[in-house]
Amino acid sequence: MRGNTPVTSKLVQPALIDAETGKLTETRALPWYAKMLLLSQPLHFGDYGGLTLKIIWALLDIVTMIVLMSGLYLWWDKRKLHLSPA
Repeated sequence: MRGNTPVTSKLVQPALIDAETGKLTETRALPWYAKMLLLSQPLHFGDYGGLTLKIIWALLDIVTMIVLMSGLYLWWDKRKLHLSPA
């Protein structure tokens, strides 16, 4: 059982079916944390926003890598200064 809109189509609703009769016995709503997990899954895999959002995420990833590498370089350079004999 899935929703009708693009967002709710990611949500599922568990249903209990009687094995003998094949009739629907009960349905329950998912807990809030399970809903959040299902809604965040397409964001994790890049299904929202199309190519534009993927390009933005790629640029942000590149900026993050540059900041990380420059920080590691500065840390390593500072460490070499302290370890070298004066």
